[in-house]
Amino acid sequence: MPSPPKDAYIEFATDPREVDERWFKRITENAPLRVERKNLNHNAAESVQELIRIGLSYVLLVWNPFVNAIGSEAGKVTYMAIDKWIRKLLSMLAERNDPILAIQSHQNECQVSFIFRCKNIELLYQRMALDQMWPFGQHN
Repeated sequence: MPSPPKDAYIEFATDPREVDERWFKRITENAPLRVERKNLNHNAAESVQELIRIGLSYVLLVWNPFVNAIGSEAGKVTYMAIDKWIRKLLSMLAERNDPILAIQSHQNECQVSFIFRCKNIELLYQRMALDQMWPFGQHN
C-alpha cells in the first residue's frame, strides 16, 4: 500500500444539533488524517437519533496489511492508525443517545457503506460477527 496522498482526509458529517462540538473534537483529536467536518441538516425540530457519517478512501477502509505483504511502511502505519481511530470511534458511540454510524466510501463507481446502529460495542461485535467481516472487528 503506498502512502496516502497528501490531500487525503476523513470526512466527518453530522448535524451539529445532534452531535456537539466537544464530542466532535474529542473523537477527531489525533486522527490519522486531516478531518474535514461537513454539517448536515436533518430539518428535525427534535433529534431522535444521531447520524454520524464518516467518509474514507476505499483502500484505507478495506486494506489489510496482514493479508497483503506488499506495501510501503508509511502505508502500513497509516492503515494501523485508521484501524485504531475507527476502534476509538466505535467505543465512543456509547456516549451518544441513539447513534447511527455510517462509514462510506466509493470504489469503481460503487458506494460501499458499513452501517452501525447501536452504542454497545460488544453487542455490535457479537451480533454482526465483525471478527469475520472486516479487519476492524478484530479487537482486544
